[in-house]
Amino acid sequence: MAISRLRFSWVLDQEDIVFARKAREQQVSSGGGAFWTWVDVRDAASACRLALERNGPGH
Repeated sequence: MAISRLRFSWVLDQEDIVFARKAREQQVSSGGGAFWTWVDVRDAASACRLALERNGPGH
């Protein structure tokens, strides 16, 4: 059995990316903020497809 594990922290579409960038800019300009990690929904979908199509030994 082959197993693939993908853990996405925050999956965003184009509209969400615009919102997240504006929110980050506001936090930086006010002296606050955090380190955010995210992935574009199209990249996450591609990673899932490639993991399913992969031939070879398991995880």
